Amino acid sequence: MSAPTHTWQLHETQQQQPEPLVDSCCHCAEPKGTLVRISIGGGQVSRPNRFIIRFAMMRVVVLLHVLLSLPQGIESLGCMVKVCGNNAENEFRRCPDIDGSCGNYHTERSNGEIVDGVDVRCHPGEPIYAPFEGEMYFWRPFSGKKDKSCADQGVRIEGTGQWQGYAVHISSVKLSFFGGHVQAGDEIGEAIDRSCFLGQNQKDVEDHVQIKLFRGGVQVDPTHHLQNCMCTGQICESNSRNQLFGEPFKADKRYNGVRGWDLLCPIINDDDEDPRVPVIYSPISGEIMGRVRLFSDHNGAYSGCDNEGMFIVGTEQWIGFEARIYNVRTRSDIGFGRKRIVQGEPIGARLDCDNSPDSIFLELRYQGRVVNVTDIITAENCKLPELPNIMSSREGGVKQLSSSLLDMKFMLRTKKKIEEKERKKKENALKNAIQPAEVASSSSDCKDDSKYETTKNLAMLEGLTYGRMSFKGFNKEVEQLMEYYERIRNGEISDDEEEEKGHQRSGHGPNVGECRSKQKVRVKT
Repeated sequence: MSAPTHTWQLHETQQQQPEPLVDSCCHCAEPKGTLVRISIGGGQVSRPNRFIIRFAMMRVVVLLHVLLSLPQGIESLGCMVKVCGNNAENEFRRCPDIDGSCGNYHTERSNGEIVDGVDVRCHPGEPIYAPFEGEMYFWRPFSGKKDKSCADQGVRIEGTGQWQGYAVHISSVKLSFFGGHVQAGDEIGEAIDRSCFLGQNQKDVEDHVQIKLFRGGVQVDPTHHLQNCMCTGQICESNSRNQLFGEPFKADKRYNGVRGWDLLCPIINDDDEDPRVPVIYSPISGEIMGRVRLFSDHNGAYSGCDNEGMFIVGTEQWIGFEARIYNVRTRSDIGFGRKRIVQGEPIGARLDCDNSPDSIFLELRYQGRVVNVTDIITAENCKLPELPNIMSSREGGVKQLSSSLLDMKFMLRTKKKIEEKERKKKENALKNAIQPAEVASSSSDCKDDSKYETTKNLAMLEGLTYGRMSFKGFNKEVEQLMEYYERIRNGEISDDEEEEKGHQRSGHGPNVGECRSKQKVRVKT
């Protein structure tokens, strides 16, 4: 049995039509519906009579109901929120700082210690926020040492939900409360001077708080979880950590055999609700270009409940990327054709067909090619890997769109322009390649990188061999001729008729006349 329709899907309903503003009798001069004034917030707004007001308010209520019941976007899996005050980008302190120390991961601090943490710029007194959801505990970063007591306050947050298995240490922080559950972005205290116990020279470094991140009890680099975070975030509502079904980056014949990620996405069974299909969130910021249909019948028609997917072209930091998600249906109120969306926005729901798997399939392309970016999907590492810049050699740095996008009907005009541009480019390249060598060498400043040398000196033709050749006894007659002409070229014998006859009588060579006639016959045939 299929799951019930989601509350966020807006379907057309039969609305009662309002009464006409003008009476049906032709002799009535005055309209029935006169305008009235309604006071809203101290001002007056012109509105139609009570029937139009009632109808308009009904429409507003329906719209508000849809908007309020729409699932909100989620925090991006693997990406931490702002940690300190006005430092929205979680910028680190200078590297090198005034004393030569550095605030980056695994670098030397003012006391000469190599620290596997980062120093986020933050002035004393600025508010500190929880970087992700979890359980908060008071923590002493300097283990109660008396000489460092002025900075020996901090917080440990053990992640829950998407951050299950992670823990973060932040110091030095004066907490507003000392325990409990916190959400990402909750204010938990204020920064204090972490260098208060150091000498005056060492205190000249930028004010900061130090952050250390642990995964499974092992310290990891938090840099790209704090800055330039490129993780895709949670994609399926019922899979908060993007757990994979089977091997990562595998080919699946159900979805064109292209490599991608099979993400678990089971039906949601809440205790107080009927089973329902999970919501799908956008893995990237971009534009929904349309649906993806995998199969068609012999007439070219698409059918089948499970023959559905969506196609997103990246924007902002995701420029050059394309995402295809299979076994999903786009939200009915979004529609198709260049609809702008942001990362984490609910964009559809998983299909609930008889043969629909409990998973969705994600395919990511960069500049038209499928790329393996498993770490940013599973949030193991939110740093975008080095990807080949396929379009770097193209003129003007213009990025080429993928062939699948260009084949769409609404892109045909763009496709023709690109093909025409490529044709002219090839023609110009061909013209430059076949220009005479004299034109290329007319300027003394130009370097000739050609593999060929042109000359009018015929002396270079001396000593060239001609005719058929054979080696190692493959054709003995040809090899005898080669030996004979080589002796002539070396001056060992004369090329007059008498000497040739004498040569034949002595039995030292072949019958040259006969061989020449054979050569002529071979040429004619």
